[in-house]
Amino acid sequence: MWIFAKDGFLSITPHKEKPECFMVRGRVKGDIEYYFPNATVIETPDADYRYRTTLLREEVADRVRDAVIDIRSGFKSSVTDQRRMPFYLEVWSVMDDMQHALQSDD
Repeated sequence: MWIFAKDGFLSITPHKEKPECFMVRGRVKGDIEYYFPNATVIETPDADYRYRTTLLREEVADRVRDAVIDIRSGFKSSVTDQRRMPFYLEVWSVMDDMQHALQSDD
């Protein structure tokens, strides 16, 4: 699962060896720590995601739920680090293209 949140981008996948855990990955330093301040984050510069941590599934689900409950405004106006906006807008544009390309005629 990819999560584009106002304070970070996270990739959440099942942990390959620990079924009770997720691997939470990030591309930007601090994104994982923002949402999981007690996480031990490992940096691997040559990996597809530079930062990663292993967390219990329940902890990840609870934090994602809290982030959703905390939504108070539209996404674009809630982004605090404006350096992210060109990237987020590019994702928005690509997904808009997908919407039109996959639009069914039903």
